[in-house]
Amino acid sequence: RRLGTFVQQNVEINVPPGTMKSRIVSVMGFAWAWTRNPGMRVLALSSNPEVAVRDADYSLSLVESEWYQQHFVAPLPEPKSPWRSRPGERWALRADKSAKTRFGNTAGGERQSKGFLVKVTGAKCDWIIVDDPHDAAEVYSEPQRNSVKFKWDNGGAWRASAAAAYSKADQDSASANNDVR
Repeated sequence: RRLGTFVQQNVEINVPPGTMKSRIVSVMGFAWAWTRNPGMRVLALSSNPEVAVRDADYSLSLVESEWYQQHFVAPLPEPKSPWRSRPGERWALRADKSAKTRFGNTAGGERQSKGFLVKVTGAKCDWIIVDDPHDAAEVYSEPQRNSVKFKWDNGGAWRASAAAAYSKADQDSASANNDVR
């Protein structure tokens, strides 16, 4: 799928802790994606479910803000699916999908936020954001690392057409850049 005019699959971002990767990708990246494709469905995962909820709250606050609404909520293009909003109609947040961990809009877009190791069966999405799938306190546990890798291989990587994964902790991964694998 396309993220605006950007087409990429399996993007990996590795930067030191405290350099705003969660804010840039999980919060602002998501909000930017909705400016390009308000029908985009996003699944945001983190090893720490509280981080997933925190970033979902920041995202919801951003897209609800008067500034975002004035600058980025434009009339909708021709819908790709018959159940999404009509062309020329401005999208809005849905009152019936307004929880921090799952909110959506009238264009069919949605953001779901969960812990990385929870069940994701049925969680349809176009984009997966994975924020630190390995918990820093458990990264040296081989069984824990293997459970994260198994989850990614058997339920994560194939669920969406584009995935952004960034991890700072796993020193024994398949790539030298500490990715999910």
